[in-house]
Amino acid sequence: MKILVVQLSESFGGLWDQLAGDVESGICLIGDDDPYRVASDVVAVVLAAGGAERDALEWLEAHTTATSAPLYAVGADPERRIGLQLVGSGASDYFALPEDLELLRNALASAVSRRRETLRRDARAMMDARPEAFATIIGESPALKAVLARAARLLPHRQANALIIGENRHREGAAGAGDSRRRTAPN
Repeated sequence: MKILVVQLSESFGGLWDQLAGDVESGICLIGDDDPYRVASDVVAVVLAAGGAERDALEWLEAHTTATSAPLYAVGADPERRIGLQLVGSGASDYFALPEDLELLRNALASAVSRRRETLRRDARAMMDARPEAFATIIGESPALKAVLARAARLLPHRQANALIIGENRHREGAAGAGDSRRRTAPN
């Protein structure tokens, strides 16, 4: 999990590593000219625009921000009018530093906490779905059960593949592909 910081100004440069450490998250710093892409592990996007709040408005107009991660605009101008404009242009919230530092820290911690809870919930759902994942495989031997338990640990990893091989002496453990003719064909 990481926080994506788009640096529109050099203000608050040393703050981002500290904040990421405070909320136990990684950090990815990009410049205004760098390609903007929100990866799946990004928990929040921060527009770092201290002294460049107008640039943040232009950035929001120029970039698509369709993501489930909150997008926080961070500036130095305590005038709430700029904050309203930024929120009206697509930011989730505006924080004027240093006054709103603790509010920003809490918002980032909340985003990290929400993502962790989502990951835990998804992992629990995957664990609950494991028995159904191998419902088409028939067999009751302890060896087969052990192999399926090991294979089930791969289920949360979408890019992982597993090949289960072995003997089929008594048709036990036949990995039926559902409608496969091999499953119903005589030995």
